[in-house]
Amino acid sequence: MKPKEPPIMRIFFLEHAEELLIIILRRR
Repeated sequence: MKPKEPPIMRIFFLEHAEELLIIILRRR
């Protein structure tokens, strides 16, 4: 992760954080 992230990436991550976690848990 770069120290300076564009705000769009932060918003996208926050909005889809739960979905990403679910996908990661399913892969394990």
